[in-house]
Amino acid sequence: MENSSVSVFYSYSHKDEKLRDDLETHLSLLLRKGLISTWHDRCISAGQEWATEIDNNIRSADIILLLVSSDFIASEYCYGKELSIAIDNHEANKSIVIPIILRPTDWEDAPFAKLQALPADAKAVTSWSNHDEAWLDVVKGIKKSISHRLKLKNRMKESTGLRSMNDLLECFVDKLELNYNDNNENLISGLETGIADLDILIDGLHSSQLITIAARPNMGKGDLALNIATHAALTNKLPVAYFTMTMTAEQLTQRLVSSVSYIDSHSVSRGNLDDEQWARISASFGLLLESPLYIDESIFSTAEELRKKCIELHSKHELNLIVIDSIQHLNQQITHQNHIPTSIPKQLKNLAREIGVPIIITSSVSMKVERRACKRPVLSDLYEWNELEDFSDTVLFIYRDEVYNEYTDDFGKAEIIIAKEMFSKLGVVTVNYNSNSYNFLSYEKN
Repeated sequence: MENSSVSVFYSYSHKDEKLRDDLETHLSLLLRKGLISTWHDRCISAGQEWATEIDNNIRSADIILLLVSSDFIASEYCYGKELSIAIDNHEANKSIVIPIILRPTDWEDAPFAKLQALPADAKAVTSWSNHDEAWLDVVKGIKKSISHRLKLKNRMKESTGLRSMNDLLECFVDKLELNYNDNNENLISGLETGIADLDILIDGLHSSQLITIAARPNMGKGDLALNIATHAALTNKLPVAYFTMTMTAEQLTQRLVSSVSYIDSHSVSRGNLDDEQWARISASFGLLLESPLYIDESIFSTAEELRKKCIELHSKHELNLIVIDSIQHLNQQITHQNHIPTSIPKQLKNLAREIGVPIIITSSVSMKVERRACKRPVLSDLYEWNELEDFSDTVLFIYRDEVYNEYTDDFGKAEIIIAKEMFSKLGVVTVNYNSNSYNFLSYEKN
């Protein structure tokens, strides 16, 4: 069975040829498996027109690696010619462009500065005490882009209608081989939520999934959605689109600062902060400024407008996660009617499949929960939104006993109830919850 192959183009200065060879060596496993094919100008055969060959290969590449150094920036051909084509390809969603910082240099105002660079924190490879660790970090980042590109190619195959088992198994083997060597390193194959016990049960969030987080008011469903979004964007540097239907962007920003700095929102809003808290606030600014988190506060979005915005963002930033808080407000703006249209959950599931990323939505549950002795929600409590049960791959409920019982022993704790999970396990995850700073954290008894 022949694997799909992602074409990789090196844009580099000849003065960095040794470093390019080092990277090629670290990509050897992907090359041996046939997951990638690489091309650089040393591949040009005698008698071929070098300019034509370079132009053809960079324009057709799935991934373009910019090997950044002072010599790369000084090169008229690399910076003036190849970089221009690379940026055009990126903006047209024809290629994924990855800057790899080889040697320390001033590149902050370069056209590629807006793109996520490798290695971690854009620390130059030669600045690492262990170059192998730097290259390993680079390869991990490249593998994520390869996975994204393979998903895109597979979705293009899906659009042709009927598919043979040969095609389907080929796609499965590609995914299996990408994850095989990471099994001992990563416990989950999906996108991390930031809550380890939850990730282990549901195996993270996967592409094309629709995930519903539902609860009664004051349980923290919006906070959990925001925590997952910030973990993806701040910790893993993955592009996230967050649509807030209940708060303005300014209100959400204040909540983000409080959550990231772990300072209660009252102190943040009043500016009543000591020196140590100011330092944490400043640190949170730095993290948020560097994060690929995009917030949309539009009120009058239709489902089709929301779809177009997501596709536009995805084409520019290659989204890894979309969050919609909350679906009830989205519906009110779409229909202006008193009844709930059954098409909304289906439209959101179709959107998740169309662009191939997980979509998280928040939803309320029925008031009938309040009339029961056990106030933990169940799937039937989605009431008018029962289609969420049908079209969601995962349904998470949140229950906090302190909301109902003032003298509970479970103060500061919350239960995340996995009520539906198409591909993994059901169960209950106990977590710590700080309502003052809006944080859900892995459970610690003390």
